[in-house]
Amino acid sequence: FELNGTKQYGTNASVGAWNVVTVSLPNMTPADGFLMVLIPHDAPGFNVDESWWRPTGMRACVSPKIVLKDLFVPDRDILQGPGFYPKSKLGARWHLGFSASHLGAAQGMLDFAIDYLPKRGTAGNPHSQRAIGEMTMRIAAARNMVYQAAALWQAKKIAEAEQYSLMAKLYAISTAEWMINETIRIVGSTALLETFPLNRMMRDIH
Repeated sequence: FELNGTKQYGTNASVGAWNVVTVSLPNMTPADGFLMVLIPHDAPGFNVDESWWRPTGMRACVSPKIVLKDLFVPDRDILQGPGFYPKSKLGARWHLGFSASHLGAAQGMLDFAIDYLPKRGTAGNPHSQRAIGEMTMRIAAARNMVYQAAALWQAKKIAEAEQYSLMAKLYAISTAEWMINETIRIVGSTALLETFPLNRMMRDIH
């Protein structure tokens, strides 16, 4: 195959010895022509633009832009035949990864609030206690959805697992985003100073 094109979000492309790249074959439907190939970092025509990655969040993740120009891929470097990835439903399993990421972010904000409120002297405030209770409830619900989705994958109930994983992801995202406003409401504006980790948590969630 000869590859030409641009890929945004080439995760770890600037440091990986090999990169998994997905491409679309011409004259085929998107699902049937979905091909996965392996490309070594020093392959002629493999160009990484590190300056492109300037996010407001996710600074621990590096996902530069990849530009492919007349890049040749031999048959031996084809990871899977056309159509394997969408037909195997592997992409649906990524929903659980995003779910876990947002779930962890929400839990981190709750842990921060529980540690910070006694220092602020408002841990006994009824509004603070109600907020902590609701935070705990929503995070527990999100965590249970992630566990249920994982159990469905283990049981090989593919269609249900795919649907439940998407629901778990969306609920974990909404929980993490809700946590931002609720946490600020009870901890106060001083906690947003850069001496505390809260501003970084908010940035990474967005």
